[in-house]
Amino acid sequence: MKNRYKISELAKLANISKQTLIFYHKKDILVPEYVDEVNGYRYYSNSQIWDLFFIITLKEAGFSLEEIKNYIKVKNPTKNIEFLEEKIYDIDKRIDELRKSKNRITEKILCLKEMLSN
Repeated sequence: MKNRYKISELAKLANISKQTLIFYHKKDILVPEYVDEVNGYRYYSNSQIWDLFFIITLKEAGFSLEEIKNYIKVKNPTKNIEFLEEKIYDIDKRIDELRKSKNRITEKILCLKEMLSN
């Protein structure tokens, strides 16, 4: 495993654009381990690969960039656990709401099929 990854390499690994990584850098969400002062190239460490995958997971779970930034800035494991547990609760609520919506849609489909068969 390499020690440093160029922005294009990390973007390819995570299947995101370089522009997304540049945006994360500008917003202090994922700051490269090293930026070459001569050419401006950004380099990321091995641990930042996992940080990025977790950021992507949080985004997919519906976290805002501001929430992700706040989570990253907090270096207190207890507060991070509380924050993540609260988000799991929110996700569970959304799952329940989606299940209810799915059930209502399924009921409507059944009613429509019954109308067609009569």
